[in-house]
Amino acid sequence: MTAPRAVVFDLGGTLVQWDDWEGGAPVKWGLAYDALRAAQGGIGTSREEFVAAMRAAEKAHWERVDRDHWSGPPTSVVSDGFRRLGANADEGALLAALDGYARAVAGWCTVFADTRETLATLRERGYRLGLLSNTWWAAEWHNADLAAHGLADLLDELVYTSDLECSKPHPSVFREIASRLGVSP
Repeated sequence: MTAPRAVVFDLGGTLVQWDDWEGGAPVKWGLAYDALRAAQGGIGTSREEFVAAMRAAEKAHWERVDRDHWSGPPTSVVSDGFRRLGANADEGALLAALDGYARAVAGWCTVFADTRETLATLRERGYRLGLLSNTWWAAEWHNADLAAHGLADLLDELVYTSDLECSKPHPSVFREIASRLGVSP
């Protein structure tokens, strides 16, 4: 057996955390509703109904991830939320809701106290460093947070399951990050 040449980290709960997720997520969806109304002039549903539908869609996404190791793009969660409202959302509505949500979650995460030191130490020791995160969020949202917290330059490869067909623990996602890091899984 050869010595490891790379270390792969998860994002949420490992390198960063989102404080008060259960309390904060509905607030973020409420801000997405506000952005959607501003962009579209109204959507025919209340803020409370919108938030409930989007949270239900988000929870259904995670149940499917756990059950089937499935993944999908950010539009899949929002599209499901609109279906739950009985609304057919066009691309403009999907993008307005996603844009509002992205602005609402920007900067929400906090970095664990030992994250930078751990990554820097491993990098100094010659390890290739990767990130593999189960997420429905767009890569750009996470990348912006990593950059804002000074973590982006410490990681060699970033893989988000929102860009893949499967999620952890499906073997294909581990093969993907290993390939990008130039190592065997």
